[in-house]
Amino acid sequence: VSGVKRARIYRRKPRVLSDNQIAAILANLNPPHDLIFKWSLCTGLRRSTVVKLKLHQIPEQSNGSFVFIELVSKGGKPIRVPVTTGLVEQTQHFILGRREAWLRGAKQPSVFIGA
Repeated sequence: VSGVKRARIYRRKPRVLSDNQIAAILANLNPPHDLIFKWSLCTGLRRSTVVKLKLHQIPEQSNGSFVFIELVSKGGKPIRVPVTTGLVEQTQHFILGRREAWLRGAKQPSVFIGA
C-alpha cells in the first residue's frame, strides 16, 4: 500500500544472562529486590507485573515441583504462570518474615511493598 510505512524489523536477538552474571546481580540486590529479580527470571514476567502480585495469589502450600498462579497480563488478558515450589517457598518466607516486620501489623494486600 503506497504511503504507509512498514514496521521496523529488529534483528537483534535477546541475550541470555550467564550463571555468573545472575549470581553477581543477586549478590548486589537487597530484599525484596532480589526476590523480585528471581520472579522475573524464573517466570519471564515483567517487573511491573511482579510488583503487582497480591498475597492471595501466592499459594500457602504447594505439591509437586511447580504451581500455577493466575494473573492478569499487561493487556488485561488472564494468564496462568508456572512457578517453582522453591520460589513460592522463598516468597512465603519473605511474606512471613521480613515483610511482616516492615509492616508491623499494618494491612497491605501486595506482596512487595513500595517496590
